Amino acid sequence: MATILEIPEWTGSPLTIASFLAYATSVDSNAAEVETDNVRFDMLRNQLHQLVLRLQDFINQQRAYAQTPEITKQDQKRDSLWKALWYAWYYIDQIDPTDPLSQYSQRLRPVMTAYKGMWKHEMTKETEEIKGLQRDLAGAAQQQALEQLGLKVIAQQIFAANATLEEQVTQREHARGERIAEKAGETGESIRKQTAPVMIELFKYANALQLINPADNIAQFIQNVCGVINHYKQVAASGGSRSGDEPEPTPVDPEVTPAEPEQQTEG
Repeated sequence: MATILEIPEWTGSPLTIASFLAYATSVDSNAAEVETDNVRFDMLRNQLHQLVLRLQDFINQQRAYAQTPEITKQDQKRDSLWKALWYAWYYIDQIDPTDPLSQYSQRLRPVMTAYKGMWKHEMTKETEEIKGLQRDLAGAAQQQALEQLGLKVIAQQIFAANATLEEQVTQREHARGERIAEKAGETGESIRKQTAPVMIELFKYANALQLINPADNIAQFIQNVCGVINHYKQVAASGGSRSGDEPEPTPVDPEVTPAEPEQQTEG
């Protein structure tokens, strides 16, 4: 007797809310393609469809905050400026130690190496790191070094972009709070918690239907959803982080490509 394929009862809990929406949407689309007059199957897929629409609406509203474009702009700006500051300092630091400028690059070395690669970090972490950089460069000796190396303006622009970004994030948080209040506390996670059980119930019912009364349309649905689940399990396993795989920028001078100093280990 041939083994009957069954949909696993996978809720997608390891997924981010955006990936969960994609997962639920795929299941919803496959359920919509099933031609059946089975009342319970139809009821479950309609419930799922309504929940998917609610989750889509919630996430689209989250992306539509007025502050988001400015946050993205300032995040990219501070990243570009930090890379410019890093490489300007780094190449100056390679000059002959007897050069008058060398003493200033060496003075900045403990601070600069401590923040190497921070442009690749998650946005909130980077915000706090830049505030730490600002404190570490606030001393008279560090300010003199920046001035002598012609890097003070770049540093000031990094701190200004960081402050603007932080202000915009705060405004977006307030707007988000107001929107949640308007929706009586409904969040993406609360919709997700309602959606997952309906999906599981649909899976269980489809499995039962195919066991009791095999049909090509339900078999195809089960096969398709198993493929969807397999894909999103891989998505969940892959993890991922902001710019985590992006390489360090290539030095401008093709004749000089020294390795950057090692990043200090966080204690």
